[in-house]
Amino acid sequence: MFRIKNLVIGILILSAQSFFSNGLLMPKNIEYPKDFLRNTVTKVTVNINGVIAETIVYQEFLNEWTDSVDAVYSFPLPQDARATKFLYWFDNSIYQAVLKVKEQAVNPGTGEGGIAAQVNNYIGRNGIKIFLKKIAPGEVQKVKLHYISLMDYYKGKCSYEFPLNTEDFVKYPLDHLQFSFNVNSNSQIINYDITTHNNFRTITSSTNELQINYVQPKAYINKNLKFFYQIDHNSMDVDFYSVNNDSTDGHFALFVTPQINAEPDSVIPKRVFFLLSNSGSMFGYKLSQSITAISNSLAQLTDKDYFNILTYNSYVQTWKSTPVKATGSNIQAATDYLATITNSSGSQMGLGIKECLNQIEDDAFSNSILIFSDGYSLVDPKEIENLNNHNAGIFTITIGERIDYARLEMIASLNYGFVTYFTQEENLSESMFRVFEQISQPILKNVGMEFGQAHVNQVLPSKAQSTYAGSQFFITGRYETPGESGLSIAGTNVNGTTAYNFRLNFSNKTDTNSFVKSLGQNKQLMNLKER
Repeated sequence: MFRIKNLVIGILILSAQSFFSNGLLMPKNIEYPKDFLRNTVTKVTVNINGVIAETIVYQEFLNEWTDSVDAVYSFPLPQDARATKFLYWFDNSIYQAVLKVKEQAVNPGTGEGGIAAQVNNYIGRNGIKIFLKKIAPGEVQKVKLHYISLMDYYKGKCSYEFPLNTEDFVKYPLDHLQFSFNVNSNSQIINYDITTHNNFRTITSSTNELQINYVQPKAYINKNLKFFYQIDHNSMDVDFYSVNNDSTDGHFALFVTPQINAEPDSVIPKRVFFLLSNSGSMFGYKLSQSITAISNSLAQLTDKDYFNILTYNSYVQTWKSTPVKATGSNIQAATDYLATITNSSGSQMGLGIKECLNQIEDDAFSNSILIFSDGYSLVDPKEIENLNNHNAGIFTITIGERIDYARLEMIASLNYGFVTYFTQEENLSESMFRVFEQISQPILKNVGMEFGQAHVNQVLPSKAQSTYAGSQFFITGRYETPGESGLSIAGTNVNGTTAYNFRLNFSNKTDTNSFVKSLGQNKQLMNLKER
């Protein structure tokens, strides 16, 4: 049995870049002979349902000192993850910490500069820190962290990455490194691999289930572990998970997954606005890579599509007064125009979005606004929602450190879109182009959903995105009535109004699919791009 203990865990919200490293235990005592307690064992279990990954990280750290030591456990949660449980051992008893979100200073209680500042830097925006007291000399401190995240989904490929790179801090090998992946998929599994670490062992491999293990003694943890599995399906489908509560409404999560590829004649023509920040903070690599991504995206448009390019700084400049057809000559002219863009001062994203919306006259097309941004904005999300009369999806691509996360994510939630964050160290043009690819095959727009007898409420996001082949979106909410219920997903395709009908089972059980509760509680998961 474990005991609940009133230990506050601060989930740090920092703008610093994350190194995405494994968990570290840093001594508070300045006399401790090393920067960190020695990590001897790391065992990771990942339970995957569809694209929902429940990660359980068990670690052991050795106090190599002759005295007791207090220490801070740090772990860089993935950007879209939510910690659900933290256990630690003390005097042969297991305690469960009380998880609390807490914005903290860059160096809370650790002083300025040095290794403490480096650790705070690697933790990043969504990291956690846990203060553990009185670790006895020669004692092994055991900890277990549970968190939930969404896998990256792209054209049937479900990818997972575990933050394992600690070579900047840890120069010795672990005594034991172990990973176990347990996958349940409603779609057929056609391929899988751990691309970064060889010699894993397949325990079970069937149409819908997969179990693989990786064990490495004396392991140097100098690179992140990357795992994927590939599914195959050629029609609109849904993944549905629910869990009931004893006294309040149950929780559910619904993932809508269309076919991986669409025939050209089934793709709805697009009207795409490329809105590019050329403020001073986008100087150099950020601006050049954004321009390359836009150029690559233009090349993928068809002659059924329309587009325009706008830049914003302290004012808005439009390439054309209205969107133009994506002919070869127009694409070449736009590419030439992109090459002339230079930096200026100011960052009036709101004015840029409003100008794009002013140029959308109807919903005859699948309307999209792709924003290439430094992440800073004073725009009012509700004002944008009120101006968005033709259901344009607003997709913000962000590179920077001065990022207004809450505002950008609210804009996306209210306007049929998602936000994608990048660090400057990534291959920006390739990664940003992939965002365009995710929305390049719209097959259903003006999407609405109707549930049957389950009596759902508190649904997030409140507006369903258009449906894009090879992509995926999900909603969460609460339900009053357990049991079987219908679901109708309706919208407009190239032939007019159509609907897809499914049967869902809203569970009456309280002890299965408990991860669904965390999905609904994590608003950040709801507004980030589908992964």
